[in-house]
Amino acid sequence: MRVLVVGAGGVGSAVARTVARWNLFERVVMADYDEGRAQRAIAGGGDRFAAYRLDARDEQAIGELIKAERCDAVLNALDPSAPVKVPCLTVLPVTGPIGPVPSF
Repeated sequence: MRVLVVGAGGVGSAVARTVARWNLFERVVMADYDEGRAQRAIAGGGDRFAAYRLDARDEQAIGELIKAERCDAVLNALDPSAPVKVPCLTVLPVTGPIGPVPSF
């Protein structure tokens, strides 16, 4: 599975560490408004991790990144108090269905 993680703060960084530790997922794409923070979140994770600058308010950019990285799922790791909401329900019809989510 290929996962786009939107937000590289506390939650996103914890996701990256957990994924690396347990060798989960084929590809993890860490995206944040601050690309340096995304890079720090995936540091030491290896080649299956990638960092991008992404404005989570930009539906087109999210869709393009999902397509470019062939992501199967999007994890919203933004601060819940942030005024930004990831427009996943708008993006998914553009990129196609992602299929069932595997259980771990």
